[in-house]
Amino acid sequence: MLPGAIDFINKTQFLMTKGNLPNWASGGDVGSQFFRTAYVFRKFNHNYLLSLRNSFRGPDGKIALDVIGRSLAYVALLGGLPALPFLDDLLDQWEKFFGQPIRRDIKRNLAAIGGPTLQKMGIMGIPALIGTDLSGSLKMGIPFVGTPSESIFGVWSGLGQKFLHAKDSAERGDTLRAIESASPSFIESILKAYRLTERGATTPTGKVIFDKKGQPIKETTGEGIAQAFGFRPERISEASQTHREFSNIESHFADRRNDLYARFRLAKTAEDRQNVIKDVQKYNLATSKYRGAIPPINAQSLRQAFIAKPEKKYLIWGAQG
Repeated sequence: MLPGAIDFINKTQFLMTKGNLPNWASGGDVGSQFFRTAYVFRKFNHNYLLSLRNSFRGPDGKIALDVIGRSLAYVALLGGLPALPFLDDLLDQWEKFFGQPIRRDIKRNLAAIGGPTLQKMGIMGIPALIGTDLSGSLKMGIPFVGTPSESIFGVWSGLGQKFLHAKDSAERGDTLRAIESASPSFIESILKAYRLTERGATTPTGKVIFDKKGQPIKETTGEGIAQAFGFRPERISEASQTHREFSNIESHFADRRNDLYARFRLAKTAEDRQNVIKDVQKYNLATSKYRGAIPPINAQSLRQAFIAKPEKKYLIWGAQG
């Protein structure tokens, strides 16, 4: 067993008891029973974090970070940096709020230090070196960030979503995807592997998904076999992560762009408009490093934002009234 693992297990054993449930889930009334059921698939996250807190000090009461450090190190080795508690969600929020592609910066720094090998290990852990990504399975997200129902109801929310996805696919005539969504996980993995190797990756509505080089994503035979056994291929995971990073940056600058358009429309004086134009220049300077991936603001787009026009489709709708 890995050094420190026995210590960590001993420190966490006492946590796995009914008496250690949160107050809102430990009572005997109907509400507590409901929350206890919802909490049953979230115990690990809570207990793991509680164990880290309790491991902060050693038996002598002094600060001892060795157990915490080893535990987090093992998690990072297996799932990379995103598998560390809350880190992946925090990186998402950072990218959306600041518009900085921090994941890309981390990748570049790791590659500069240790080449592609260290880059893969740092982002997805040691399993990435053999083409497998475990970071999604090990990830511990921030509660209520993302889909709140998943934070509260755990697996029950997942089952409900699977049913809805199966229903939507069946209504669109995509029988294979409907069966895939409705199946238990071990069968779903096999059907998903078949779909990704034969048809390639698509959205639920059938839109082809491309990688960052513009090529349709399609699993190889080896990747399909790994997928069938429940292991997500590293290449597919990397493409998904890159697209999520781009979506975060795109969302940040879209919000800034819309805010500038609104300010320009609401400007009352020439001085107000000049202040907006200065901020537009700052926006364009920030987007220039992305080489066209994020659209700049030009004089024409500002004029279009300023001119008020009735919506043509709404006028057509109203004329039918």
